[in-house]
Amino acid sequence: MPSGSQKDDFLRDFSRERRLCRSSEFSLVKGKGETFKGRFMILGLLRRETAAADWQVGIIASRKVGGAVERNRVRRRFRELARLDLPRQGGGPCSGRQAEGAGIWLVMVARRAAVTASWEELQREWRKLLGRAEIVPQQHEQHEQPSGGREGGSS
Repeated sequence: MPSGSQKDDFLRDFSRERRLCRSSEFSLVKGKGETFKGRFMILGLLRRETAAADWQVGIIASRKVGGAVERNRVRRRFRELARLDLPRQGGGPCSGRQAEGAGIWLVMVARRAAVTASWEELQREWRKLLGRAEIVPQQHEQHEQPSGGREGGSS
């Protein structure tokens, strides 16, 4: 993880090295990667032996998701999910899972239901998919139970 002022810049937004931009990169993830499906998103994952960064993310929100405003809102929310969870994983999400210099390419494909999903629902599913992909430990799922208990409170 970057140090000092680089760390602040890194956490503020995605630099170019953190994004998948080329159509060929998306195609490679689709063709050779693994897929994990959820209600609000589909997560494509390709483990790379050599990569510019320990993880890179691409986001797809097609017109099936909705109009421009809805698609952009979903993209911003997905970007925030990745920004909040991926950098905090010690040496990167692939540490301990792959050799030094290795990386992960993630593609988040929005589904129509993501437009109306709450932030908590999106975050819960994102973390569940990361756990299923073995990118992060599934300990996140333990944190979702207390919030569920408070919401249902009895009178």
